[in-house]
Amino acid sequence: MLVGTIVTLLGQLFLYYEPTITWENYWILWAIPPLVGGAIERNYRECVKASILSSVLYLLIATYFEVGKRSLPVFDAYKIALLFGIPVLLPIVLVSMLIGAVIGRKLFGER
Repeated sequence: MLVGTIVTLLGQLFLYYEPTITWENYWILWAIPPLVGGAIERNYRECVKASILSSVLYLLIATYFEVGKRSLPVFDAYKIALLFGIPVLLPIVLVSMLIGAVIGRKLFGER
């Protein structure tokens, strides 16, 4: 679970810091880190845990940097990020990791 979480989180944070990669133009790139994390993990239960953990950590880290940029109230920013970010980000990461796990099982066999 730890490797899948780290791969997914680092890939998402790289896309967050890259200013030319926006969600509107390059949305398919945001599915690649969870696909790779799922292919490495290959266990469905661990993929679900890793997707939840990486989504929450990504939202917390990205909100921390957005609070610094925009001078928002910290508690309100985290509340809004978790309220609106989890329903949008979690299903994308979860499905991408599970598809990656299926691909990983086909390519590398079960773990």
